[in-house]
Amino acid sequence: MMIYMKQRKKNLMKYLNKKFITAVGLTCILLVINLAKADIDNENNLIIKAENGDKVAQYHLANLLLSKNVDEEYNDQIFYWYQQSAEQGYVEAEFALSVIYSERGDSEKSFIWLEKAAKQNHAKAQYELGINYRFGFDVKSDSSKALYFLEKSAQQDYIPAQVELGNLYLTTFDLGSDLDSYKKGVYWYEKAAQKNNAFAQLNLGIIQMAQSNYQQALLWLNQACKNDLTDACQLASKIKTKKIRSKNR
Repeated sequence: MMIYMKQRKKNLMKYLNKKFITAVGLTCILLVINLAKADIDNENNLIIKAENGDKVAQYHLANLLLSKNVDEEYNDQIFYWYQQSAEQGYVEAEFALSVIYSERGDSEKSFIWLEKAAKQNHAKAQYELGINYRFGFDVKSDSSKALYFLEKSAQQDYIPAQVELGNLYLTTFDLGSDLDSYKKGVYWYEKAAQKNNAFAQLNLGIIQMAQSNYQQALLWLNQACKNDLTDACQLASKIKTKKIRSKNR
């Protein structure tokens, strides 16, 4: 009797497990179906709103179509909706259109849309425009304009702009007194370094090394090294070796 009960319990557990697996399988299938339906509903809603002139919907529809494009290329339909949105002044679409024109090799139109987005306080557009002015990409180089747009971007906590602003202040000699430029350059490096940017940490380490502040240099270089920056690891190793040699003298 006991053996029978054990076998019956075992068979019951197998049955329940099969039911559980079946239930989970059905739940997953229903979830996929519901998600697919939600995607279709979402796309249909976006199309209706976009065709009615909603600039935000036009931008999101372009993004949705791009995500469904296997080649991830900007086909005519995707471009159309980005353009419709951008022409209504939607800043994200303006920046997207700048990227598309750049990839198509039309630097003039790319610059026009980049400038429009930057003037609407788009941090990444301001950074890109600042870089263009600094290095003369598609436009005559201009340190003051580079400074203006990089500062606008950096003030919005866009880390690449903070690093580049540090570079600009410490390598350009027509932005004020040397001491003033130095302080501003270090300030922006520190802002980026505190957000764990390895290049800013490396640069601060190098600055401290140049001033023989080896302890402080090591702190920054070790952080950059932890962020997989090989140059920082090598410099940190040199400082450690130097400290060991000094102790052994």
